[in-house]
Amino acid sequence: MTMAFQTIRDALIENVLVPAATALGTFRVADYQQTTINSESVLDDLKLIEVFYKGGAFPLSGSVRKGPTKHEIQFELAFIVSKASSMDLVPFVSGTESDKAAALTLLDPAAHAADRAMDQLWDDVYQAVMDVTKFDWGLTRGVVINRYVDRFSKDQPTHSGKHVILSASAIVTCHTQEELINTIPTVQADSYTGEIINDGDDVAKTGVADDL
Repeated sequence: MTMAFQTIRDALIENVLVPAATALGTFRVADYQQTTINSESVLDDLKLIEVFYKGGAFPLSGSVRKGPTKHEIQFELAFIVSKASSMDLVPFVSGTESDKAAALTLLDPAAHAADRAMDQLWDDVYQAVMDVTKFDWGLTRGVVINRYVDRFSKDQPTHSGKHVILSASAIVTCHTQEELINTIPTVQADSYTGEIINDGDDVAKTGVADDL
């Protein structure tokens, strides 16, 4: 049985982000919407988002033996935006310091454009994630509880060839109930065929002395 957090992660991608990307046509979701766009056109105006399960907390509540168990979930949304600059790379290879300084000024418009593109990307994604008409992200009511955006932050822009690359991340949280179902078959002790290691009184290996 799939744990609820995996179902919620997939719903966030398939029911929220991919439809928004398709409708707006302004960004792509990693591993989805595969197209035949060539690498040069992607680098010139890349707006990409990827979703990860970052982690979760399981506060003690109810029965720890039978469940359900509360799962406080964190998803990380990773963003990448790139903008092409008109910078000439030659000064960085063989130019003087003044040549390099002059070439660097051409990066500023591209970095500014990347920053503004990231702002718009975040605007689009935030509106999709927090859309009140998709409060449950397309799942049965009560599966996704109290979803909200915890924070968003940008990294420093980097340069790759003639492109300025800007990355950012957001943390989206919610909580759900995980059912505890015994899906692992029980192995009888007399049927175990693995190797049993006897370390005797070596506390360094076993952590427990025989006479305790």
